[in-house]
Amino acid sequence: MQPAMPPLLPRVASFVLLLAALSAQTNLITFQEPGLVAMSNGSGQIVPAAARLSTQFLATLGITFSSTGGFVAVVNHGGATPSVPNVIGGTDAAGTLRYIQPITLRFFDPAAPTQPATTDWFRVRGDLSPLNSGTGTVQAYAVDGTLLGSQTLPDVAPGMVFTLAFAAPGIHRVVITETSGTVGWDNVEFLPVRRAAAYASFGTGCAGSLGVPVLTNSAGSLPLQGATFTATISGAGAGLALMATGLSDTQSGGLPLPLPLAAIGMPGCNLLVEALQLDAVAAAGTTVAWSWPLPSGSALLGLRFFQQGFVFDPAANAFGFVASNAAAATIGS
Repeated sequence: MQPAMPPLLPRVASFVLLLAALSAQTNLITFQEPGLVAMSNGSGQIVPAAARLSTQFLATLGITFSSTGGFVAVVNHGGATPSVPNVIGGTDAAGTLRYIQPITLRFFDPAAPTQPATTDWFRVRGDLSPLNSGTGTVQAYAVDGTLLGSQTLPDVAPGMVFTLAFAAPGIHRVVITETSGTVGWDNVEFLPVRRAAAYASFGTGCAGSLGVPVLTNSAGSLPLQGATFTATISGAGAGLALMATGLSDTQSGGLPLPLPLAAIGMPGCNLLVEALQLDAVAAAGTTVAWSWPLPSGSALLGLRFFQQGFVFDPAANAFGFVASNAAAATIGS
C-alpha cells in the first residue's frame, strides 16, 4: 500500500512561497536601466559606441556581457519584449548587430572585478515575437570550464523562457545561442554572486612504487569560508605523506620554481610550490587526506595558496619520497 500523498494545496502554497523568496533575492537586468542607450533594431548595422554593453554592471552586480565583437548590443525592439522596449543581441567581429552570434555572460566579484565569482541560479527570456521555427539554448559552465547543464527550447509563442536552476552553487559563465538569427534577449536574472572557490591541478609528479602520486580535492570539496576543505594524495603505499603548502608557485626560500630535487636523492622529481608549511599525514590504505577547517569572515577571502604532496616510498629513491602534481587554490565564499 502506497503512502497517501500530502494535500495538494499546502504543496502549491509552499512552491509559491519558494518562488516568492527566490524572486526577492534575485538581481534583475531589464536593459532599461539609466545610462544604457539603445540602437534601432536592424541586424547588420554597426553598433554605436553608446549602445555597446560589456562591463557596465561589473562594479555593481558582478556580471559582464560579451559576444564575438567583444560586446553585446542594446537594441530598441519595440513592444514585443518582456520589459519594453529594449533587448540585447549578439555582435560579429566587425562590431555589427547579429542576433545569431552567441552571447556570453561571466560573473565576477564586484569588490575585486578580476576575481571570478559564481551564482546559484540564472534566467534569461527571449523576445515575444516568435518565428515558430528555430531554437534557443542556454549553457552554464563552472569556473574550470565544466559544463553544468543546458536547456534548449523552440522559438514558439508566447516567446521563449529559459531557466537554469541548480541545487549547488557554481555557475560562472553562461552562453546563450539561437538558430533563427532573430531572437533578442531580455530580463537577465541571477542570484547575487559569490567569490569563486577553486582547486586546480598543475604540473606533474614523479613515479614511485604505486605509480605517480595524484593530488586532488576530495569529491565536492572546495576551499570555502566556514567549511572544512579536504585534499587527498594517492599512492601512499608506506602509509605516510607530507603536504607542502605555500603562497607561491614561482619561488620557495628564495629559489626559483620548479626546483629539481635530484640533488637530495629524488631524481626526476621537482618542487613545484613554496614549502612554507609541511604537514605529515597518515594514510588510510594508499590514500592520505589533508583537511583545513577554514574560518568564517572575509579575512581569507580570495587568498590563493599552492600545494604539493610528497609520498614516503623508501624503495623509490635515495631520499625515500616521491612527489605528486601540484594544485593552485583560491578561497571563496
